[in-house]
Amino acid sequence: MKHAKVQSLRSLREPEPGVVALAACDPANAYGAILPWPRSDGRMARAAGAYCVLDAGELVLYLERGGRSLLTNGEIRAEHVRALMGVATSAGRVEIQRVDGAGVMESAISAVLREAGFASTHRGLVAYGGRSGRS
Repeated sequence: MKHAKVQSLRSLREPEPGVVALAACDPANAYGAILPWPRSDGRMARAAGAYCVLDAGELVLYLERGGRSLLTNGEIRAEHVRALMGVATSAGRVEIQRVDGAGVMESAISAVLREAGFASTHRGLVAYGGRSGRS
C-alpha cells in the first residue's frame, strides 16, 4: 500500500516526456542555464522573444528572436513545428526565412513546415496566430 502511494506521487512529479514548446528564457528551459546549447549553424541563447521546442527533454527546434530564423537539432516532425506555432504565433504571425543558415525554401524541413500549417510568401513561409484574424 505504501509503495503504491509513493509511485503515485512520483508519477505526478515525473510526467511522461513529450513535445514541449516554451520561451528560450523560460526557467523550465535548462538549455543555456545548466545544459549547453547543441551545436548549430546559428546562435542559440536565452533571449527574450526566442522559442525552443523540446522532445523528451532534447532540444529539437530553436526559433530566433524575430521569428525569421529557425535552427534545428535532429529529426524534425510536424508535431514539433505545431508545438512551436502554438507559442510563437500567440501574438500574431511568424515568417521563417532561413533554416540552419540556408533559405527556408531550400531547407530539408520545408515540407514539414508546410504540413504543420505554414504557407508560402515571397520571402519565406508564414504561420498566423490568434491575433492576426487568420487561422
